[in-house]
Amino acid sequence: MPNYKKNTVKLLASACISFSLSVWLNPGKAADSSKETACYQHPIFIDQMDDKNGNELLKRFNEAHKDKGAIWVFQADINNDNKLENIFYLETNEIYVTPHDDIKSNNLSPFRPSDPYDDYVLYAGEPFRFEFLTKLCGKTYISFKADTYGYNKNRETYLWKDGANQPACDNDWTNYETTTFQTNYKKQIYYKAYKQLSYYVDRCNTKLPPQKVLWLQNDIALASYKAGIINACLSTIEGIEANPNFENASQTLKNSVAFNKKTCQVALATPPLLKKPLGSQAYAWLLDNNYNKLSESEKNDLFYKTIYEAAPVGKNLIDDPWYYGDEIAQRTCIPKITDGRYGITSSFYPHEGGERGLFWVDVQEGTSVLGKFTSETLEIVSKFYNSKTFPNHAKQDIKQHLAEVFVTETWKEDPTKISIKFYDMEKDQMEELSAAWLDAESK
Repeated sequence: MPNYKKNTVKLLASACISFSLSVWLNPGKAADSSKETACYQHPIFIDQMDDKNGNELLKRFNEAHKDKGAIWVFQADINNDNKLENIFYLETNEIYVTPHDDIKSNNLSPFRPSDPYDDYVLYAGEPFRFEFLTKLCGKTYISFKADTYGYNKNRETYLWKDGANQPACDNDWTNYETTTFQTNYKKQIYYKAYKQLSYYVDRCNTKLPPQKVLWLQNDIALASYKAGIINACLSTIEGIEANPNFENASQTLKNSVAFNKKTCQVALATPPLLKKPLGSQAYAWLLDNNYNKLSESEKNDLFYKTIYEAAPVGKNLIDDPWYYGDEIAQRTCIPKITDGRYGITSSFYPHEGGERGLFWVDVQEGTSVLGKFTSETLEIVSKFYNSKTFPNHAKQDIKQHLAEVFVTETWKEDPTKISIKFYDMEKDQMEELSAAWLDAESK
């Protein structure tokens, strides 16, 4: 039985806002003149019921409906009729809504997300805060995770109205999604902004006004460029140019798209160079005296930015350089710093033979390393090092950490069987290394 949080409702200040949908790569140009004013209220997130009442409701529901297997329960006026409803979430990824005073009702209409990915798909905007049920502008929205693991993943949202549901592509929810994008962008969490808005536009492409889609795709190109995913920037812009509606776009948008295209082309043609250490202030937030003063949300945002700074860029690496850091960031596996300098962490233990993410950091130098490993493989990528300059301390920490976290014997008893690959960012290629590399002294 899950533990239930207090039944609190978070209500933040609300106001109408007016904004344009696009941010430009070229800060010297004016934004699109077409602006929209719409209801935008900070959402009310409806929490789970408290332990005592929640568990009692679950017990009664499961006794009355033995084939259902409800595991979570919420109470809210989701029908906007001034009456509370019980919202049960089932092991089968379905939800059932019953009247507040009719727990045994057989007139239950199941609702299931279109493409559930795992056993627990309620959306959480950040660790330990569900955004499964959201009140926004007087309407109720139901959100599921659209990815397998972790927090801050893509949101699959439905508008709930009179017991019916439809994908949330209405104007109010679009404003909420674009404001979320702008918030992440301003925090320089570019990858998070890119993934969030990309998924939303893909899902609602045919339901949004055509010109709005073009502006949102232009924002997506911007965020992918900032995140170092240059191929995605170019492919997004090519999609805009191929869209029949682009012919009727404003000259402002056409100029922006042309500028963005040229910028991404130049970036793709420029050989990447190893980055200089960022200095002791870049990761100082990880030190105990700073870390303990931060909220969970602040830690989460800073870690995303830290992982982003470690992700290398290269045409032959992978289209998405976050391949190596995504799982670490999503699970918020923040490393514990030892000796006031070094830290290492890996994502939770997967199924046997599965991949795990790896992150190592030198707070004093302001450098970091990402990787993926299994029971017999290790891949390392970094913006700061190649295989010859890789720190000896990092090698020792990685070898010790992987021996400790893996239950398989390879890392513990016969590390010579480990297959190691190191991405050389300047050569833009993976380098095959022997297992002895971990024991060799770096220059």
